[in-house]
Amino acid sequence: MDRHHFTLAVACAGVFLLVAANGASAQSGRLTFKESVSRNSLKTVVSVSLSPDGRFAYAAAYNAKAVTVFRRDAKSGRLTHLQTFEDKDLLNGVTTLRLSPDGRLGVATSFVSRTVALFGRDLKTGRLKLFDVVQPGRRGATDLNFVIDAVF
Repeated sequence: MDRHHFTLAVACAGVFLLVAANGASAQSGRLTFKESVSRNSLKTVVSVSLSPDGRFAYAAAYNAKAVTVFRRDAKSGRLTHLQTFEDKDLLNGVTTLRLSPDGRLGVATSFVSRTVALFGRDLKTGRLKLFDVVQPGRRGATDLNFVIDAVF
């Protein structure tokens, strides 16, 4: 992972903002605007996660019912769209996508659909593949209670 300090800031209404502080700015704590990415799949982004190696960013968008994957340039911080995983039944009210410490798995929690989705993650491309879903009434699951800030 690069040694620059990056901070992500998120705004709603389909806009995803990336800001970075590095070099002299990192020591002062000042943030420098890098870019704004607008996509329908980013409507009401509520969380953003970086891959353990810092090469990919994952945005969970509550109203869009989607997780969007971006490749991240380590030097500039700029984002390139790679994938959008949308599912109105399984990701309705998605609140987060957390990656495992080794980056091979991701877990998305969805408030409205009351689901937990397990994704496999390709370490080279950053792309996600749905492995499994837990939902009340599905394959014997009886109920799900979400912890607000669970750690993977």
